Amino acid sequence: MQLKNQINGRSRREHIVGILRESIYSGYLPPGSKLVESQLASQFKTSRTPIREAILQLESEGIIKILSNKGAVVNILSIDEVEEIYIIFGALSGTAAGLSVQLVSDNDIEKMETCVIKMEAIRDNDDRREYFILNNEFHSAFLKPCGKRLLLKLIKNYTKQVGRYWYLLLSNTKNMELFSEEHRDILEAFKLRDPKMVEERVETHIRSFGNIVVQSLRSISTLESIYAPASVEQRIIDIKIPIAITPQSDQSLGKDGTKHFKNKGV
Repeated sequence: MQLKNQINGRSRREHIVGILRESIYSGYLPPGSKLVESQLASQFKTSRTPIREAILQLESEGIIKILSNKGAVVNILSIDEVEEIYIIFGALSGTAAGLSVQLVSDNDIEKMETCVIKMEAIRDNDDRREYFILNNEFHSAFLKPCGKRLLLKLIKNYTKQVGRYWYLLLSNTKNMELFSEEHRDILEAFKLRDPKMVEERVETHIRSFGNIVVQSLRSISTLESIYAPASVEQRIIDIKIPIAITPQSDQSLGKDGTKHFKNKGV
């Protein structure tokens, strides 16, 4: 019985983490949003313990910051920090990709090509969530084979910090066309089994996206203004139906016709 309770508690926390992360990634909870434990506990119909545990986990990922005078808030990255993260993220991803060149299977390369074709087919349909999922699958197909656990963990951590900007900028068709070209270049390099070419093209791809993000952020006065104005309190109250974009969640329609998401333990 005790073990069962521990499993249920862990599953509840993971579910809450997944929903909060999706809400932040999608812009449903913009940077600076305050997360009130009592409100979230009421919304999720649970005690404050799993809420507190979920907040601590998201803090460890750099998504949430706990301030002494405000409590938990969605972390606001400065433009300089975003720029630096993409520099590091690009270098790490390029290194991992270069190490994977001789390790990826023909099936991995075939999967990469399938993802590219599907992304090109839907990029004009405004299906950003599906594009995001396919983009994640494309990158995972050539990063995971490197087998470097610590390197992959670092890449994953940086991915979580900048995930929200991917979703926002994928709404621009010109950006998606550029990314498709770069994906094709990466795919070609893997087919040639050229480690140096792969490393350079993957790093260039990540840095290219980072440059677009930074340029976009510099064109606005604050990070918060990239999100549609709305009451943060209302967004927390309505958190049961966030806009989900993470590849670890499945989307379905509930009986009331609203969107619900099944979390797979992200």
